[in-house]
Amino acid sequence: MSAEQGTPQPESASASDQGAAAAPWREIWQIPALGGAMVVLALGLSTMLLHRPTPNYDSLLDGVERRIDARRFVEALDVLNGRLAPMVGRDSFEPVHLQRFHTLRARALALGQAEFGGREEENDRNIVAQYRAAERNGGRLSPGDAFYLADAYLALDMIDLALARADAMPVDEKLRRHELYRRAVSRAGLRSEGGRERVLELIARFVSDPTLNVDDRAWAELQRVRLLAATGDHGGVVDRLLRTYPRWAAASPAKRAALSLQLGASHLELEDLDAARTALETADSLAAKQTPERARALVLLGRLDELDGRVDQARERYQAVLRDMAWASAAQGARLGLAEVRASEGEHDLALQLFERAIDELDRTDPEESGVSRAVLEDALLAQYRVQAQFDQPKTALRYVQLAERLRGDERSPELVRALADAHLAVADGEMGGGADAPSLRESASLDVPTRDTVRRHLRSAGGYYALHADLVTLDEQRFERSTWLSALCFDRAGDLDLAQRKLTTFVTAISESPLRAEARFRLGRIHQARRNYQKAGEVYRGLIDDSSNTATGKDVGPFAIRSYVPLAQCLLADAAQDNDDEAMRLLDRVLSGALVEPESLEYRTALLEMGRAHYRRGEQVAAIEKLSESLVRYGGERMEHRVRFLLADAYRREADRIRGTLTEAMPGSERRQLQQVRRDRLLTAMEHYTAARDGLETLRGPTAVEAEYLRNAYFYLGACPFDLGDYETAVRNYAAAHARYARDPSALVPLIQIVNARLAQGEYALAQAANERAQRLYASFPAEVWDDADLPMSRGDWQRWFEASERLASVGP
Repeated sequence: MSAEQGTPQPESASASDQGAAAAPWREIWQIPALGGAMVVLALGLSTMLLHRPTPNYDSLLDGVERRIDARRFVEALDVLNGRLAPMVGRDSFEPVHLQRFHTLRARALALGQAEFGGREEENDRNIVAQYRAAERNGGRLSPGDAFYLADAYLALDMIDLALARADAMPVDEKLRRHELYRRAVSRAGLRSEGGRERVLELIARFVSDPTLNVDDRAWAELQRVRLLAATGDHGGVVDRLLRTYPRWAAASPAKRAALSLQLGASHLELEDLDAARTALETADSLAAKQTPERARALVLLGRLDELDGRVDQARERYQAVLRDMAWASAAQGARLGLAEVRASEGEHDLALQLFERAIDELDRTDPEESGVSRAVLEDALLAQYRVQAQFDQPKTALRYVQLAERLRGDERSPELVRALADAHLAVADGEMGGGADAPSLRESASLDVPTRDTVRRHLRSAGGYYALHADLVTLDEQRFERSTWLSALCFDRAGDLDLAQRKLTTFVTAISESPLRAEARFRLGRIHQARRNYQKAGEVYRGLIDDSSNTATGKDVGPFAIRSYVPLAQCLLADAAQDNDDEAMRLLDRVLSGALVEPESLEYRTALLEMGRAHYRRGEQVAAIEKLSESLVRYGGERMEHRVRFLLADAYRREADRIRGTLTEAMPGSERRQLQQVRRDRLLTAMEHYTAARDGLETLRGPTAVEAEYLRNAYFYLGACPFDLGDYETAVRNYAAAHARYARDPSALVPLIQIVNARLAQGEYALAQAANERAQRLYASFPAEVWDDADLPMSRGDWQRWFEASERLASVGP
């Protein structure tokens, strides 16, 4: 049995030559240059030939051969498939013709495929089938055809069959034989099982040929050391090349350049920088200018320059490769090197553009040839991310890590996902300040709207990436805990209460031993409180307070139990029930007693303000003034100062109203005069605080709904206070300012009505009438349903006073 018997054949190897000859065109010709029109033409020609006299087969085959020699492969195949194939079964088509037919068919396809660069597996199978059919019909392949057949075998990974053909070639065909061995070595798969041993075996067979010259042996040596380098044995590469140097020192400059290049690359991997530079400079001097070897040498020398701190020289080398040898695989390495140089120089826009181009080129270059794989690019991008993060440049750091995400697509590693989460969080912290201890956006009013939107977007992104990272590292308890926690924290700070609650619940239920568990419970309580689920929030806060005195459950609870007193009191004061308000006041008293916290603490300050608010809401204005005055001192210079000052002003005004009510009672004259003076002082003090509150609130960027309401009411009460003092001119002036400030708002009706009342109190009927007409026009300018809004600052008494004033003006007449 021959060496080729028993092997799978690309096309049926039965005795029927007609089956092989009549194979459809699309099965044996894949080059895109031909289309369906050529097939139709060939079929038409074959039908005509069936009815013609016997043609001169030798002449037709000679013509085909001339076309092949002239590299007119499409025309040659047209004749073979369109004119000769339909005649293969005729008696006049003798074996000698059949041999030439199959041989020429295979040769045209092999050469045409090489010419057009459109190699297809099906073409190679048909090349083998055609040559085998020629041999079965008694044909003997020329050395050139034997080479094409062996090359097709190699393309089909039938390496032994290919080399059997190579070994059978005449001695004087050593060039073709050597080329086939070189192709076999390059074709053998290192990644397949036993691939390394297979390559070494093929190299050994190659160098056993006594006809090899020094360049051939240098090439074989290069394959050996590349194999070692591919397995990471760079020490073995250096040792072998240095020991065998006398054998390849006489090789051509091109071969010596390639071997010196590999020697330098391995020295570089071993961090033997001086030896690396010597070898690489040798490779650079030996290699021709426009060669892959020189491009690679320049890139590696650029890396050495970077390591030596010669950044300018590295940049020049990289730019030279990209300018003069952009076609070389090493251009990817130059692109990466130049990107890193640009980044080190702070030219991040240019660096990122180069990184983007390197990503775009990945699918067009071989990573083994260029030295730049997806993993290498990802490492480089993450390295830049870490540098920028270290130097507190979060936005630039984020750009690098986002580019790494684009590089990886859906195949993101846990490390990359974690970096994305950290980068987004760093940008949010940079915009907002305060890091992980910063308040949530719902609790922070110091940011303008665009900044708040930016912070929220990055916090949500960070939360999403941390959640994804937790999913990817579920089996690593420490990393799972950290990422779940940070995910919850980011969603909480972003004000995304649903996701924050979900992640915090996961943390509390899935991680029972974490020291952060108490804080997670506390944050869950804050979320319930923000959603006005006061009962659920109260349960959480009570649980923390109760656990703090339980040795079994109180681990790490203490600080958050203390922090739970004030929010629990807030919940009790805010819920619909009033029978628990006294308990809330006791909780606040406990904090203010100093038994739990120091007076300088945040909890103490918060409790003090909440106590003042509670007294304010309960109508206990003297106590409210005391607590709010102390709070004003503690919040001085902060944004909260303006809210506290408004509440204090309003407490003074309300206390003045209470005193006015008592003045209707019978009392000694001296006591009445004293109360009147106290009332006057209260109103004047209220005006001072309203003015300061108004001026402070006016300066705020992006005021909250509460701050906007306080500002509006400060304007209005700055008119009410002098009105109650009988200073009607000041009242009118301040009411006019309030109307101008809110002229397009329905609330502007309030100061207009009060101007009417002030003018009537002065006896200025004409001015009162004019103000009343303005009030009526404003009223008519809004839809009727506007005046049913419960949030409109118009009480029943305000409507009553307008009714009375309008009737009074009507009775006076024009």
